[in-house]
Amino acid sequence: MSLASINSEVLTGLIASAVITGTIYVLAHGCYGVPVPDAGQFMLIVFFSTYIFYLLQTGVLDLFGFAGWPLLILVWILSTGVLSYAPEMLSSFFRNWVYSWTPIRFALDMITNTLYMPNATTTGTDLTVLGSVGIVALIVMYVSPFLGKREKR
Repeated sequence: MSLASINSEVLTGLIASAVITGTIYVLAHGCYGVPVPDAGQFMLIVFFSTYIFYLLQTGVLDLFGFAGWPLLILVWILSTGVLSYAPEMLSSFFRNWVYSWTPIRFALDMITNTLYMPNATTTGTDLTVLGSVGIVALIVMYVSPFLGKREKR
């Protein structure tokens, strides 16, 4: 891993997130007829969320290699099952130990607020948490080559 390869990962994530954002908007609004009150804000939030999750996955894989895949799969599978229910319907274990720490819920909250409460300003905390996750993942991506060299000695 070199600085150039990490920079290319970051750039690839930006491009992939832009393509995914456009695809999600076209499918949601064009194909499924979901009313999007503010298309620019919706696309910005989807882009930001997509890019943060790309950084999170890439950071874990850069740090742990293929051994990080089980961790990622476990997080995404547990998150998907938990987020399909309202938090009030979950048992205390899932509400306190799975729902409370899954990063996908912050993106879901931001997208839900954008679609159904376009004038509300309730996305500040979600944006801060996701931004923090993204910054930590970016730091892990740039530090992981040095950690890998230290382990080989």
